[in-house]
Amino acid sequence: LPWMSVGVGCLFAIGIAPGCGSDEIGGATGGSATTITGGSGTTTTGGSGLGGAGNSKSGGAANTGGASGAGQGNINAMLGARCANDGACGTGLKCLTSDSGALDGGGPAGGICTADCTADPTVCQKLSANGLCVGNGTSAFCYEACIGGTPAQTEVKCHSRPEMACVGVGMQGGPSACLPQCNGGQGECRPGTSCDFSAAVATSGLCRAAAPVGLTTGAKCDPAAAVDPCRGLCLPFSQTVGACGDGCTVGAPDGCNPAGSTKMEGFCLPVSNTDGRGDAGLCTKLCDCTADCGHPDMKCFGNANVETALGRKGICDVQRASDTAAITASIIDTCGAGGAGGASGTGGAPNTGGAPSAGGVGAGGAGSN
Repeated sequence: LPWMSVGVGCLFAIGIAPGCGSDEIGGATGGSATTITGGSGTTTTGGSGLGGAGNSKSGGAANTGGASGAGQGNINAMLGARCANDGACGTGLKCLTSDSGALDGGGPAGGICTADCTADPTVCQKLSANGLCVGNGTSAFCYEACIGGTPAQTEVKCHSRPEMACVGVGMQGGPSACLPQCNGGQGECRPGTSCDFSAAVATSGLCRAAAPVGLTTGAKCDPAAAVDPCRGLCLPFSQTVGACGDGCTVGAPDGCNPAGSTKMEGFCLPVSNTDGRGDAGLCTKLCDCTADCGHPDMKCFGNANVETALGRKGICDVQRASDTAAITASIIDTCGAGGAGGASGTGGAPNTGGAPSAGGVGAGGAGSN
């Protein structure tokens, strides 16, 4: 990937080491118009979400508030907490459940303690010094502010909830908030609803009554299409080649791996090189050979670090004219059956107790370095 030139540096972001990623994922853009009100009032700044390729999920003007005021005044520990009913949230907060339909027809996985700030954006700061009012133009709710990047061991980011993700809202450099991001894990959504796999960097990953619509991670897509066909986002691997990526939370145990998977199908790539565990990301496809990519324009590029960390031999990407000889040599075009074992060795001499020699081990047909 052009934005994954670190090869497996991005594995840092899944808990092996601190953050990584790309300069930015082109096309991983902001969603609909968002109102964000922070502690020092509201400033209308205009502009797009996270900037990118301009597909149907891009853009949206933003009203960006001031700093969240985190660390100033009282912090309500229940804001953003998981809940099953209003009684779990305490005074001034209510529980939005995964089957509530309160967020653009969907609901947050695991439920969330929040307050409606549609009529009064200042209510969030009154409830908690780290409260942000985030809305989509028709409704708005309070979320807790957060800081992108891999958190310190002592930091409880977004209540350490894998079904939430820290994502910048409004203009780049503006505040970040803990927003819903389901990952398809068992029990995330209440019966009768399921994760839509959309991306918090564009909208929010919500539980919905309708089954998710759109192409899944790794499917071919046109990054210049007027309508994005993916249930997450179409990621541009080149000017003309794209692949779908489901929304995910970096480091979430269920992220990018469908229920029932016997091996890791993908991993959650951070949106920028400053992002890390707990931030919003997009799934990219893992592979053992090119056939695993399921994309006519992609090949499986072997990487020893990926194999060590994730148990898969490589990552799906497009081959480029600028690839070095070493990169080209890492391509695993065929899985192949394991090679034949070597001939058995000769046992020890009589009465010496020598153990028989082991037969040679087959080399396997991958043919990668």
